[in-house]
Amino acid sequence: MKIFRCLVCIAGLLLCASCASHGHAPSQPKPPEPPEPTKGVSSYAPDKFRVIYDGTRWTKPQRATDFAMLRAADTTLQHGYSYFIVLNESDAMHSRSWSTPGSAHSQTFANGSVVTSYSGGGENSISWPYVTLTIQTFTNNVGGSLDAAWLKQSLFKQYNLDSTP
Repeated sequence: MKIFRCLVCIAGLLLCASCASHGHAPSQPKPPEPPEPTKGVSSYAPDKFRVIYDGTRWTKPQRATDFAMLRAADTTLQHGYSYFIVLNESDAMHSRSWSTPGSAHSQTFANGSVVTSYSGGGENSISWPYVTLTIQTFTNNVGGSLDAAWLKQSLFKQYNLDSTP
């Protein structure tokens, strides 16, 4: 009978050890993604537009500004104008934060000892640039206006683009 009890105890310990976690941390929740880049253009008048470029978390602020200017040049040309002036510029960084849960990992050994380790958890955040331009378009070059075709060609070359982002 003692042998039977001993075998039952050993089987019980093995069962407990096999049920313990084996070092596999639970999958961490994915961070929230910023929205897809906004490619907005609104018309205030036949020759006045608001242009938005909303980048991704990998977009550098200068690139976002350049792409907003490219979108302004493209909008100017699409509406039959050749030049534009930036009346107002607003650039900001949008951000999103989230918490990730931590996890505990316990292991029970045959000798009865238990080892617990903790990992993960914390605060995370991402940010991305957002640029808004208000532009006035012109058919002729007026003081301080930008040549839309030249600017578009220049930025296409600088960023090696095939189409306006």
